[in-house]
Amino acid sequence: MGCHAHTIRLGLQELSDDQGMNARRIRRPGSGRKKALEQIQGLDEPFLRVVAAHTAGSPMDESLKTGLQVFTNVISGVYQTGKKVAEDFKQNIKIVFYEVLPQWNYTAKPQPGKL
Repeated sequence: MGCHAHTIRLGLQELSDDQGMNARRIRRPGSGRKKALEQIQGLDEPFLRVVAAHTAGSPMDESLKTGLQVFTNVISGVYQTGKKVAEDFKQNIKIVFYEVLPQWNYTAKPQPGKL
């Protein structure tokens, strides 16, 4: 099984103990792995900076409900509508999906010489 015989004996002992089987806690209070915030001083600031770039609102300030910023460039000009595209258009265009929210964050890049 890949376990030490002593560990298996302790497990069998715990299984035969009715009180232990009905206990709500598995570990003693205070045992187990310590939280990273307790072990690494100053971790909360860098963590919140990373999270802030990908969230709306503020986890620290309930009065701030949105953090969305939108930037746009307006292109002025007259463009022909209803123009037909080549049948193989979808096969010859590369769609690059971004890691964050790929269903909304993507770029369509035409392949040189194919469109």
